[in-house]
Amino acid sequence: VYVARNTATVFELDLERIEVLRGPQGTLWGKNTTGGSINVITTKPTGELGLKQELGFGEYGRFRSKTVLDLNPSELGELGSVNLKFSYLKTMSDGWANRVNDRVAGPHDLGEVDSDSLRFASAWNLNEDIVIDYAFDHINRNGTSRQDQLLYAPPSMGADRYASRRKRLERFSLDTAGRDEITIDAHTLVATWDLGDVTLKSITGYRDSNLQYDPDLDGTPVEFTARLLSTGAMSTGGLYNVYGTRDDEQFSQELQAVGTTLDGRLDYVAGLYYFDEEGTESTIGSLYYDALAPFVFFNDTSKTFTIDNKSMAVYGQATYTLPVLDDRLRVTLGGRYTDDDKDVHKTVHNGVPADMPGQKSWNHFSPAGTIDFQASEDVNVYLRVAEAYNAGIFNVRSSAASFSTPADEETVVSYELGAKTEWFEHRLRLNTALFYSEFEDMQSIVYVAGESTALNVGSTDIWGAEVELLASPVAGLTLGLSYGYLDYEINEFVYGQIDVTDSAALPYMPENTASGFIEFRFLPLAIGTVALRLDATYKDEVAFSPLNSATTQADDYALVNARITLSELPFESVDASIAVWGKNLADEDYQIFGIDYAQFQTGSFGDPRSFGVDLRMEF
Repeated sequence: VYVARNTATVFELDLERIEVLRGPQGTLWGKNTTGGSINVITTKPTGELGLKQELGFGEYGRFRSKTVLDLNPSELGELGSVNLKFSYLKTMSDGWANRVNDRVAGPHDLGEVDSDSLRFASAWNLNEDIVIDYAFDHINRNGTSRQDQLLYAPPSMGADRYASRRKRLERFSLDTAGRDEITIDAHTLVATWDLGDVTLKSITGYRDSNLQYDPDLDGTPVEFTARLLSTGAMSTGGLYNVYGTRDDEQFSQELQAVGTTLDGRLDYVAGLYYFDEEGTESTIGSLYYDALAPFVFFNDTSKTFTIDNKSMAVYGQATYTLPVLDDRLRVTLGGRYTDDDKDVHKTVHNGVPADMPGQKSWNHFSPAGTIDFQASEDVNVYLRVAEAYNAGIFNVRSSAASFSTPADEETVVSYELGAKTEWFEHRLRLNTALFYSEFEDMQSIVYVAGESTALNVGSTDIWGAEVELLASPVAGLTLGLSYGYLDYEINEFVYGQIDVTDSAALPYMPENTASGFIEFRFLPLAIGTVALRLDATYKDEVAFSPLNSATTQADDYALVNARITLSELPFESVDASIAVWGKNLADEDYQIFGIDYAQFQTGSFGDPRSFGVDLRMEF
């Protein structure tokens, strides 16, 4: 089930695995994407009575408790049987930063989390051919937001003394409490009917989310008394404060047929997809900015708007094994036709009642093709060419002039040449890939006078390479290494009638990334089996805005983590383990986000060094 809003992607409970799919997607399922997708797969009821309990404790008040209960099947006679599973997750944290002033009431812990997650899952086996899976998820998370810190402000604002460009701040003096509350309810219903050579599947999803927030976006206690331009009255407030609520509902329905024909030579997938999202967001905001230095002016950024997004698609993909070269050559062809309609309506703009509608539709056909050759039992090489698109974007938070004019649709043609190999009796796995992508009207976000604006960067080419290695040279030892190289060229980017092609950058595009781990499992001892794991990651410097503001760019950084696990503890009828871990062992200061509000810039930093212990028991 596709999840449209990042406020509704709080996946915390009962995960089986997470799959990262690179490149354009959309010919196999659900929603289309131009830059890959992340699939979150949850565990299904096992049908066997069992209880799993996990406990975690760490610095900064971290606590985690996860309980999973599987029940024996409930027999329903001629109606088959039902497997049931109940899960509960409690997470708490005080956060690693603090608000040190008492200007406003509320908690002083920043990044504080108090979260409860519930999940009920059932699998109704009507007979050997028909299975109906249902799941209900409820998440309630209260706390405070991770605080952005001021990176730069001009001296005329009087806030520059609070700015820190390179060092992570852990003490803040603010003029809001930074509340951050999320409630999510989700239902998923999957019906599967196995007809032999073809399997029919219906996937229905409904998700309702509510968000409330009031961050201090400037990260300072600075207040101004300024002239309110629309009325001439005087007003006092912080540099940039926002209180907001967002309500979002989404419904999706997907019908799939997955089968095999032509004596097993042709595998195919065909599907229909429908998605409907309705949402409302209201914000009460104030932005003070140095528009005509040395005078400071007030801009009421309060807004209320609604969205109604609909998407319909038909897609399919077929893989044919050619009767040549000992059936080692396969050809895959796929395609997707998507029709998107977006309807927006702003009823409050900059604190004033408004009637500002916007509506537009887009459609696109996206083909894809792959040739893969099984050179040997352990070597597969492939060439993939795929096209994808994203519908246009309305600037719901932008000025009146640009609100009803959306950014154009984004399209990409991607080429990938790769190999998946295994060597030395499967002790070494080596995967490599080269890719090249041609974007037209690439979409991005910039901020103008504190407002986010979606725009098209223009024609852009991206290319790179990836290498993944996994090795088990001796018993008990596992080594992993991955490296990614990325480069790009912006061929044309005109912003505000100014050609910024030479100075622009693509956000979140590090040239070099690398990660690796080493894990060793010792021979079993009387008290259990000890495993040591050390992992490290590296990320090159990145920009956070296509306008490439120097004050929001992040430096390169490397993180080192470690974990010691004692498993197979000598308890009867219980599979138990205990682990001690440390994260960011070098206590690196590393920036993970940055934003340019035109008059000042802010950013947030990653977690400092921390230690903890995890316990796991399975009955």
